[in-house]
Amino acid sequence: MEIKNEQVAYENPLLPIRIFRGSRSKEKFIDWHYHKEVEILAILEGSLDVYIDDEFYPLTAGDVVLIGSSQLHRDRSYDGQTMKYLVFQFDLQPYFDSSTIPYLRFFADMQFPLSRLNYIFCENDPVKRSIARYIQEIY
Repeated sequence: MEIKNEQVAYENPLLPIRIFRGSRSKEKFIDWHYHKEVEILAILEGSLDVYIDDEFYPLTAGDVVLIGSSQLHRDRSYDGQTMKYLVFQFDLQPYFDSSTIPYLRFFADMQFPLSRLNYIFCENDPVKRSIARYIQEIY
């Protein structure tokens, strides 16, 4: 099994974010990969299975999932359906200054990866809808 260190290309090198809309209509497994950027996936239509380390998230329209910096992940779409989604990737490091350094460990700690916060989206539908709406507005 090959694991890829994905290099995220920003549209503007002074703004370390990337957001794009994707779609699939065939079954496809994206190989295991990771990147230094935090990623939020927002499902617009269809369904997608997302695997993050040892976690599994079956997502459908309206769902979002958070993937932390350098977390190993992959996803799977299925034949017979059109799946549309937004991918929002951003590097947090440039936004930290000396006053926030004590909190950096919460965003880069592999003992408690950010994906563990996905329970919030499962337990709190208004929060999930708000995050999905914000991602769409950013796009």
